[in-house]
Amino acid sequence: MVVTTNSGVSILDGPRNQWTALDLPPARYVAGVAAGDLWVAAGGTQSAGQTKDNAGSRLFRIGRNLMPKLVGSSRRRPPLHPLDSALKGTPFVILPSASGGALIGCWGPDSTFLDSKTGIPPEAANRYGLGDIQLSSHPNVIVRTKPKDGTGKRISRILLFEPDGMKLLLSNPQRDGDQSAKFCYPAAMDDFAARGFAVAWDGSKLGILAWSSKGSPWGATAAKLFVITEDGHAEFDVVFPFAETMINRLKAAHRDPKTFQFPHPDPKGLIATPQGYVITGLAMEGFWFLPAH
Repeated sequence: MVVTTNSGVSILDGPRNQWTALDLPPARYVAGVAAGDLWVAAGGTQSAGQTKDNAGSRLFRIGRNLMPKLVGSSRRRPPLHPLDSALKGTPFVILPSASGGALIGCWGPDSTFLDSKTGIPPEAANRYGLGDIQLSSHPNVIVRTKPKDGTGKRISRILLFEPDGMKLLLSNPQRDGDQSAKFCYPAAMDDFAARGFAVAWDGSKLGILAWSSKGSPWGATAAKLFVITEDGHAEFDVVFPFAETMINRLKAAHRDPKTFQFPHPDPKGLIATPQGYVITGLAMEGFWFLPAH
């Protein structure tokens, strides 16, 4: 088990009784597993109290001995690795790569994925015109979403990154010209004006929670769960009851209950389990569980 914090990375050993802090420069890291190793990355402007330090962007590979090895750094001069010249922005995800290394995704003026071996952005992972990049509850699944004519957002495509390459799980025929996806895109999803999505992947089916915020500044006033398999899809309405205990807690805190009447699901908060789906988010009384049908 690996935990990243605002200042470093710690690993819980096999017997789960001791945490080991990795010997890394203090920074806010993201972590991922690729090619059998742990990789961590940090970058962008780091805040410490009232000061900010642009520490550059860097990627480390952690071996079995837990010793970090610097793979690439935007501040290393002269460049010793292709990443030294290409890496920039704030890392947000690390994914498996068919090259035998890792793909690192960075937010920046041009959000991009770079291969750790070549420093080159793979074309399939960096296609333009597909909208925003969003993470999911699965560490290797990326979602692309795009606004639609002032009626909320729609999913453009869903990608699964594996050691043998990238797999296209879902593709919206109205927004993506690649129709080689594993699953057929449900037309009903395009009819739902969504403010946000949460996606879960369990290895055989996709779960997609879509919610609308019509009538609320930010909460989910209406929601649907789409479960997509190779045989088709099922669609379910999701309702979040507003618990009386939540009303009392908000009043005790001198907050207006109407502001929190509707929860805000976490985009990474739809989690697949063998028994069904778990939903987490803000302004929720605990978490929600949807049994498998």
